[in-house]
Amino acid sequence: MPESLKSIGKEAFRNCNGLTSITIGKNVTDIEYGAFSGCENLTSVTIPSSVTSIGEDAFMYCTGLISVTIGNSVTNIGRSAFLDCSSLTSVTIGNSVTSIGNSAFSRCSSLTSIYMYPTTPPTIDKYTFYNINDNAILYAPMGCLQVYKSAKYETGKKVGRYDSFTSMNIQGPIISQNIVTSATSSTIIFDADYALIQSVGVEGGEQQAGNTLEYIGLEPNSEYKDFSIILTPVVGLPETVNVSFTTTALTLTTKPSKAVSATTAILLAETNMSDAEINCGFEYKRNDAPDDMAGTKVFCPVASGQMAGRLKNLKDDVYYKYRAFYQSSAGNMYYGDWQYIFTGDVAVEFDPILYTYGATVVKENEATISGYALAGSEDFTEQGFEYWAESRTNNGTNAPRRMPEALNEHFFVQASGISLRVTLTNLDAGTVYKYRVYGKVGDQYYYGSEQTFTTTGTYTPPTYTITFANWDGTELQSSQVTEGEMPEYTGATPVRPEDEQNTYSFNGWSPAIVAATADATYTATYAGTPKSQGIEDVQGDKVQCTKVLRDGQIFIFRGDKTYTLQGQEVR
Repeated sequence: MPESLKSIGKEAFRNCNGLTSITIGKNVTDIEYGAFSGCENLTSVTIPSSVTSIGEDAFMYCTGLISVTIGNSVTNIGRSAFLDCSSLTSVTIGNSVTSIGNSAFSRCSSLTSIYMYPTTPPTIDKYTFYNINDNAILYAPMGCLQVYKSAKYETGKKVGRYDSFTSMNIQGPIISQNIVTSATSSTIIFDADYALIQSVGVEGGEQQAGNTLEYIGLEPNSEYKDFSIILTPVVGLPETVNVSFTTTALTLTTKPSKAVSATTAILLAETNMSDAEINCGFEYKRNDAPDDMAGTKVFCPVASGQMAGRLKNLKDDVYYKYRAFYQSSAGNMYYGDWQYIFTGDVAVEFDPILYTYGATVVKENEATISGYALAGSEDFTEQGFEYWAESRTNNGTNAPRRMPEALNEHFFVQASGISLRVTLTNLDAGTVYKYRVYGKVGDQYYYGSEQTFTTTGTYTPPTYTITFANWDGTELQSSQVTEGEMPEYTGATPVRPEDEQNTYSFNGWSPAIVAATADATYTATYAGTPKSQGIEDVQGDKVQCTKVLRDGQIFIFRGDKTYTLQGQEVR
């Protein structure tokens, strides 16, 4: 349908039995009375968000119709709109629908799944869902189950089977929990079978983006019961669920240090804390310090079960001791065993230590990534993250339209400190990205492990203006081509007029046509054929040629003179 179309008129496609599918233009606002009635071979319809009203009898008697998705701008579904659609099994009703007319889905005998997204139940009439499947389920939005179960309408004497929602089998989305615990944290991932969760948070606390909630700073080997969690869906009302979990025992093993220089050492430990933990690090002091003397604490992150910190300004004639620690949110301290440091006889060099963490707060066009970079014997001259787009999740291998500008084109973003954290923006929806921490010492690069995240949403490739022009620059054709598709010239074969020297035949396009990745112009090219020429003798009398000559050919004239044809002259 043309994009300029605003309305599909009365009975416009009535009884078009050859119609099997239909794409309704994004600017259509009204589907009028009987527009597709009797289209028996039409199997599925998606009604875009531009449509605000579905008229009476619009899809009546579409007996081949299997599924219908109604956009979020539709407010009214007219009387008998889907009457006798006997193959219809599933219908999704957008969140702006306020009324569904009499007999709108009457005698849809296969209808078993009705997905409702309005948070306020639409008004229905006594025949709206008359004689649908006995096992039909109406799925209410998240947080709205009781609202739908209690919705009643005064429709007079009950004649149809469903003149209110109270007589229907109504269910809310099934909410699942995937709980992963460590010694000091718990990560809870929520999912709902047909609802999208926008954010989760602790009751009375700050909401967090996405469907994941993470607790850190917990007591090891402890039971936590009945945490109240608020789930906020994209469509629907917030709903509160309770969760319980038990943390594991804490492992905190201090490892021998690595002396980097006479004044610097790297402290190491192993642990089963998660990478999200922040209240952990190392305590150190002189080996001859009194036992009751508190040491100095330095905090450092956890990466894949490893802790590492860089301790500077040590004295090369002093023994030190250190141990790993963890402090819970309640202030309780947990320690590993002591290890010892002496840098006086160091004579080795160490490479840096780099870790890349998993991404957090991943959205359609941005993601937050983190990691840490611990310098070795030499300080970093540059550090940060390298990232690139690897593939499309739903559009094959089309190149992104923002950044990076091409698949596998690598970009670098700098970050400072040991713990690194940046938010990547201008990303593409529905795209798989890879990234890793890097550190540079002189000309040498060091890298952490690669991590992957996938942005949400659906990637929409852009379109580009592709122009075909004749040899003299005259435009022959101009059209919009979707990124990744091959441009195609559909006009008449290009022509170039002959001139005094040559006739011309079309030879192709320059440059060679490739899949669209940017605006482009292709110019017609031609093969020239020189015209035949006569020969004049040296006195200027014209002589008839018995043989066709081409420019540059040799011709023997009267047996004793040799001439070469050059353009219009013989030399």
